Amino acid sequence: MFKLLPFLAILGGLASASQLVVNCTTGNLATELGTSLACAKFGGIGLTSVQISLTGGINGTINLTNNSANSQTVTAKTSSDFTVDPSFTLLGFPVYTNPVFTALFSTGSQTIAAGGTFSSAALQNTQTFSLGTSTVLGQFTGGGNFAIPVQTLTSLIITGGGGNVSGVQATTGFLTATVTYNYSAGVVPEPTTVSLIGLGLVGLGFLRRKAR
Repeated sequence: MFKLLPFLAILGGLASASQLVVNCTTGNLATELGTSLACAKFGGIGLTSVQISLTGGINGTINLTNNSANSQTVTAKTSSDFTVDPSFTLLGFPVYTNPVFTALFSTGSQTIAAGGTFSSAALQNTQTFSLGTSTVLGQFTGGGNFAIPVQTLTSLIITGGGGNVSGVQATTGFLTATVTYNYSAGVVPEPTTVSLIGLGLVGLGFLRRKAR
């Protein structure tokens, strides 16, 4: 007897979930950031959902000067708020609150002699945030890129020193997006097509038996 089951099992395996991962980045830029990531759209067919996760951070140094006649003990901290355009909630992503994260680094507690200075080593901090998953797909399909607008707001806070210590920071920042396109690989034949193929195979089985 001619068996259809192996063939139908093959048909069922033609469609499977696949992923395409795209990375896009601002590169390392002097703060403040006020730019957009350009991320490649999905150029195929069968897209089912889009996930976006963000990784960003700051790098830099802090220089302090004690302007008083006495030694001062201070801590200086650089923080940078990363903001993503809230319009992404209109593209099917969950509502999020800005800043999506804050990257920061600190000198730690430092005692600076009267009239002295302190210069930090290179400092850095990296944070992550997930925008989540969207099934509103029109913005992410076709040719070209879609944009993720990002801004930073960076500050230097000096604690201690009685207002006698001044500081200067030099910082750069970056943001990288990992875009995961989830799609169906392969095409499942329409039910009518499957039926016709099945009937054809039944016919082949009949001819095979007749030939015997």
